[in-house]
Amino acid sequence: MRDIEHPIWCEPTRCSVGSDRVQLKGMHRSVVLTTQYDRHSGNEARVHLWSYDGIYVYMQLEFPGSLHDGLELTLEQGEEFGTALLDLSKLGGRRR
Repeated sequence: MRDIEHPIWCEPTRCSVGSDRVQLKGMHRSVVLTTQYDRHSGNEARVHLWSYDGIYVYMQLEFPGSLHDGLELTLEQGEEFGTALLDLSKLGGRRR
């Protein structure tokens, strides 16, 4: 059996790669980052990275307790989404 190579962001306590000792199946997972996006309701958003092979990496964005399933984004899509949120936040904070 070959050694398992984990991405630098892979959190050992959340990783399931190699849990099947016959084959190197499973999923690399990062830590979960949580942010409260509505302090009045306490609603949170959670995001983490995941990958089956360590090459194609995705972001999973979840909204626990909401009616939405969440979003699965490539790293590029996540970066674009984050930039758009920052741009809108800056625009919304401007005064005429």
